Amino acid sequence: MCDSPEERSMQQRLSKVKISDLIDYFRGIDDLKYLCSDFLDCFDKEQKNPCNLPKYDLLMEKEAELVKEIHDTAKEMIENYAEIILSYEERAAERERKEQIEIIKRLEKKPKLPKVD
Repeated sequence: MCDSPEERSMQQRLSKVKISDLIDYFRGIDDLKYLCSDFLDCFDKEQKNPCNLPKYDLLMEKEAELVKEIHDTAKEMIENYAEIILSYEERAAERERKEQIEIIKRLEKKPKLPKVD
């Protein structure tokens, strides 16, 4: 299991992508993960509190702040790492194409008939 952005970047070599950019991308992914985790924690707390308490209002305000921060972070990543995202999309499309070709090849093979004694 690759934990650090550096480890992940060494395992995920993409053509036309610098390792330093990939490290920064994975750091951004980690930031986004932490923001989403904070949002889920806040949401869980909000669900457990009666809506007529001041704490509920504070949780709703924090949720709204986190939604905006998640959006801004994701938008920034899409803008700054478009080449990396495109590389992953191309890799996924190529993998899916190969899987479809394998399925077609298997379907084109004649089924073996059972031996009749």
